Amino acid sequence: MAKDTSKLPVPNFKILKAALAEYADARAYLVWRAFSTENETKFSKLPVDPDTGLATKPNTAKARGVLTFDEAQEAVEVLIDQGLPVGIGLYPPAAGLIALDADAYVKAGTLDDWVKPIIGTAYAEVSPSGTGIRMLVSSVSESLSALANGHERHNLGLYGAPTSKFVTLTGSLVDVSDPRPIKPLSGSSEKAIWAHWAKMDAEKGRPSMAKFASMYPAGRDGMHLALEDIISGASLPPATVAFAARAVNYVSTTEVEDALHEAFHASEVKDTARWHKRYPKSIEGALEWVRARDLGAGSALREMPTQVVQGAKDFMKGHLARKAGEKPDTAPEAAPRPKREDVIHWYRHIGGSGGEYTSYVLTKEHEAISAWLKNPDWLEGLDDDEVDKVRLDHCEKFGLDRPQGLDPDPDAVAIWYAPVGGGLDYSKSVSLSEYNAIVAWLEFPGWHEDVDDDGIDQIRYDYHVEHGLNIPSDLSKVAEGMAAFEAELEAERMATEAFDKSGWGPQRRPKTGIDRLVGAIIAKGILTVIAGSGGAAKSTLCASIAMGMARGHAVIGPEVLKVCNVLYLGIEDDLAMNERMLFAAAQRHRVASIQGDLRLFGEDNFRHVMKIHDGPLSLISDDAIVESFRDKLTDLISAANCDAVFIDPMAVLYGGQEMNNAAMNLLARELKRIAQVLNVAIVVVSHTRKPSGQRSQSQHDVKFGTELVDTARCVVNVGDLPQAEYDDLLNLVPAHEAAMVRKARVTKTNIGPGGSGFTFKISGESVECLDGSEESVGVVTPWTRPDVDQLIDPELWERIKTELECQFVLYSAQASGKKLKDLIAEIGGDYADNAPNIAKHLISEKWVVEREEKNPATSSRHLVKRAVVGRVPGLSAGYA
Repeated sequence: MAKDTSKLPVPNFKILKAALAEYADARAYLVWRAFSTENETKFSKLPVDPDTGLATKPNTAKARGVLTFDEAQEAVEVLIDQGLPVGIGLYPPAAGLIALDADAYVKAGTLDDWVKPIIGTAYAEVSPSGTGIRMLVSSVSESLSALANGHERHNLGLYGAPTSKFVTLTGSLVDVSDPRPIKPLSGSSEKAIWAHWAKMDAEKGRPSMAKFASMYPAGRDGMHLALEDIISGASLPPATVAFAARAVNYVSTTEVEDALHEAFHASEVKDTARWHKRYPKSIEGALEWVRARDLGAGSALREMPTQVVQGAKDFMKGHLARKAGEKPDTAPEAAPRPKREDVIHWYRHIGGSGGEYTSYVLTKEHEAISAWLKNPDWLEGLDDDEVDKVRLDHCEKFGLDRPQGLDPDPDAVAIWYAPVGGGLDYSKSVSLSEYNAIVAWLEFPGWHEDVDDDGIDQIRYDYHVEHGLNIPSDLSKVAEGMAAFEAELEAERMATEAFDKSGWGPQRRPKTGIDRLVGAIIAKGILTVIAGSGGAAKSTLCASIAMGMARGHAVIGPEVLKVCNVLYLGIEDDLAMNERMLFAAAQRHRVASIQGDLRLFGEDNFRHVMKIHDGPLSLISDDAIVESFRDKLTDLISAANCDAVFIDPMAVLYGGQEMNNAAMNLLARELKRIAQVLNVAIVVVSHTRKPSGQRSQSQHDVKFGTELVDTARCVVNVGDLPQAEYDDLLNLVPAHEAAMVRKARVTKTNIGPGGSGFTFKISGESVECLDGSEESVGVVTPWTRPDVDQLIDPELWERIKTELECQFVLYSAQASGKKLKDLIAEIGGDYADNAPNIAKHLISEKWVVEREEKNPATSSRHLVKRAVVGRVPGLSAGYA
């Protein structure tokens, strides 16, 4: 059962004025209003607008505690006459006072024994609820002053300079026969406070950090109060935990951490020993505490992250401005309220509800209408809207100006109510024009009366949708909720349809085949991995494949099966580097035009299009998919209308994530899901582990291979030739040429034959840039192993044969004397530089064989191996 606010005691202003005479002119007083809660003994107390009695923003103690005592008294008395449950409050720091609050220690009109020595000779009164004691003192010791931040410890709290809270004032003295002045807290009272805390600590234990944090209000009010405590230095660890525990219901932990760092650096105690002891440990500890309890997960209160973070920044900006002596921005002054004696009737404005009596009829106007109607009791029996109509008709009849509050201002507020999850924060409104439009639509003036705040939101949303109007920004949450609901319905429909179509029989022929784009390695809806170690020319190869796809004809690798639109994300380098690489490839392969669309992004222009100007480009963080990044990436792919996406390298998407098998599995499956949902081919470039002696590698050498390879439908390993092929190649070409040859092998595939591949060669291409500079850029070209017949020119072979018959040329390369390679170097001309390789070819192909003979040029009688002509080959014309 909720606490009844109608029985709120009226403040005893006579007692209060006498006690606060010295502080009456201080702008430290405010008007507060009681709101019902589920607690039978307490009600919620919020600062309110002194003119309207509404809890409109700004409704903090600091913002509202700007009245003198007399101004606050007058406002309270007017609002009480209107039937509102209000009272007078004090913001202690503005008056230079300290308040002590002891809760739940008034029982049956008596005090607990421990409270009496604390009260001592101080000014003390009973709280509005009748269950607590409020004391006012002019000062306390330094040790207590540091604790005067408004946080209670064992039901006793102090409100002083560090606090952001207000205290209620009743004038209901604990001892009516002994009114006491406000003076410093006595030494005996302070000893009693410390004795109470020590006793309770021994019995119940000292409150934990979490307990201190729980002393802050819930939701955004608690967040802002905690930030203010950090900035003022009133509290560091408890306030940090309090902010984190509440803020994770609205924003990500990263944004919570950022806001806390900003608050600590704006703190008035920055660089003190206490600050250094707490920073950044308090932040790290608070986030660990929050994560350990999985707070904020799945919260229904989530807002756009920037709203709360910006609110925190605005709060700190205002705080620093006040500290620097600047005048903070203030709202325009409200129209002056009439004097009580001039008003004959208070009533609710159009669409008003509850106790919001903000419209009124002045005595003079009442007398004029009474004379017109010849009825002094014309107000009796009329509801609020009917009173408005009579007043308007009177003005029209006699050509009078409309009284204040009856102006047909379409932007005037008809209804104030709280946002979703806003509690008593009445910051949302329905304009008069919108209210009247909904009345006309529903044909029901009281459409808002029997629904809660969420219901008002829903009615407003339905009205705008029904009439094809733009949805107001303050209804964005309703729109998001409806979109989510409709998406859920669509998902349910698709699930039902999928189940209905899941039946299979031998007569059910497949509808489609695999939509292959490049041979059997790249197809729509699948993930392809191109992997290799550093220097394997993975990027250069992928750029050439992408250009061939956009051209509709391969320049390297398997056949391109159709003209494709390609999105190429070369996000390890900038756009200029990628442009040089593609231009070099086009120049080498003589590609003058492409038929498809090729969208090229380096890291710099990719950041611009993704609107991520600093920090990592992370698709995964904290072992979870970054939904905002994923959504932007899918939007980019959709906008490009592409058939294939190249991501080079995939490692950039790790961002700051320390990769492990589980994280890679999550990342790979998300990329696969994007490929399937958008029906595009996704090709990622990945690294392999360092070679372990073998020149060629397999899919098992891909980093995090199990997770990535299992998810991919095709894996192409790019690297050096297998050792045997490389050794054989050294017999055909110089070592420096053999070192530039690479092999791409299909080591896993589910879309074609495995074990296939192609060989290519890396070389340089000179590119002239628009600025006049010239750069040598790597390119790849198809390469096939040359035949021996192609390496030896027929004319050269004829000369070699002649010289072998005329000269004694040694066969063994280790023997002393003229050898075959020396002979070729002497007669080879243009072939002299390649003499060793030509000699190897002639011997390996048996064009030159050995024969043991004595060397006539020496006196030795031992037989040595002489090089002589072997088989007569069928030479082809020319050479490679």
